[in-house]
Amino acid sequence: MDQFCLLIKKGHSSIGRASVSKTEGWGFEALCPCQLLIMSKIAEFFSKLSLPISGVIALSSVIAFQAYAEESALIRGLVLFGGISLSLIIALLSSSGRVFLSFFKESIVEAKKVVWPSRKETAQTVLIVFAFVVLVSAFLWLADKFYEWFLYSIILGWK
Repeated sequence: MDQFCLLIKKGHSSIGRASVSKTEGWGFEALCPCQLLIMSKIAEFFSKLSLPISGVIALSSVIAFQAYAEESALIRGLVLFGGISLSLIIALLSSSGRVFLSFFKESIVEAKKVVWPSRKETAQTVLIVFAFVVLVSAFLWLADKFYEWFLYSIILGWK
């Protein structure tokens, strides 16, 4: 039984049952932890495999949507929507999908903490940017005309 425990369980506890003076050294069994090594390896394998499976399902639904062009738009749309939905569910249930969802939820919480500008501040900023764009475009137009005049009139002598 102890060898079976080593194959399935992960490690052993260094503390077993407390010994009694009469049974010192007899019948001591180390306690195995509850986490199963095989089950965690299987879960890890399927977690790594879930994203490629999700991609294959999504790609298959797009290919099926194109391949069955003679079918009605409703059936094709259901195939596409169903395949994409299933692939998203599988992807979001994977370990990296759960990490993405927690990041997304934390991002929403942080976005709610942002102090957004008022309507007046936004309008003022837009006007400043617009004025700056007009000034820079005028400068670039003048610079272009100057270089055009300098190149064609002075250097090349064209009129």
